Amino acid sequence: MDCWSALEVYKEMLLLYLDEGRQLVNTNCEELEPWQIIGATLISTLGAVWVKGFLFQQETLTSRIKKQCFPARQKNTLCWRGNPDPAEQGPG
Repeated sequence: MDCWSALEVYKEMLLLYLDEGRQLVNTNCEELEPWQIIGATLISTLGAVWVKGFLFQQETLTSRIKKQCFPARQKNTLCWRGNPDPAEQGPG
């Protein structure tokens, strides 16, 4: 029964911290309109989902950054030859 009393203390501490957090949010949002609170919540939630999806993918973060920064190289749209062939350029 001693274990349950120790858990009860942690439960009370958690409830105190949750109440303190609730009061902090309420004091910071008391001058905001309801639509502003809803908008901030929506943007924060969508941002967190995007960050989670971006960070936790099968592909490594560095390879995804390279793909974002160098999309032309990935699509093979750049010509890497040194001198252009005059026959391919057409009349000029």
